[in-house]
Amino acid sequence: MKIAMQQSDGANLLITLLVRFPEIFSVRYEQARNSLVFTFLIKKKLNHRELEDVKNRFHEYLELYSSFDPISHKKGSLDSFLIDSITFLVYEQSPQELHTYELKLLTGLLREQFQDRLCMEDLKLRTEEQDRQETTIQHVLGQTHMFPHEKNIEVVRDGHHVYVYNKQ
Repeated sequence: MKIAMQQSDGANLLITLLVRFPEIFSVRYEQARNSLVFTFLIKKKLNHRELEDVKNRFHEYLELYSSFDPISHKKGSLDSFLIDSITFLVYEQSPQELHTYELKLLTGLLREQFQDRLCMEDLKLRTEEQDRQETTIQHVLGQTHMFPHEKNIEVVRDGHHVYVYNKQ
């Protein structure tokens, strides 16, 4: 039995985000809230101070960046929850408001703050390839037809494999 696979701009965008940002464990689109939800895994329970420090530094980085950017953007939300000894950091943002700089700032901060506790794939992308992917991502972001048929779509990393789930 062969399963027919449909490709969509939305699914391709989510896959490209996972490839470009190996720090992201999963990303999903939620139609009801018109949002992209990024999940990062941190080995170990983070205490309240560590979580607040990450949130504050990230918002400070966004404020600084927005002072150089002539177009003001709505800030996404950064939250967390704990399962066993893994902290899940969750960043939510509208696809129309999301910019690659947000993800670069957040992933850079998480790498710096948590180093080897951040669960991520060791994908060795050349700078030119990273730049090309960022250009593609930024071009597709904000397009209103990006998720025409998907109500909820999720892309999850498992080692060097990426799985796409279209939850209708």
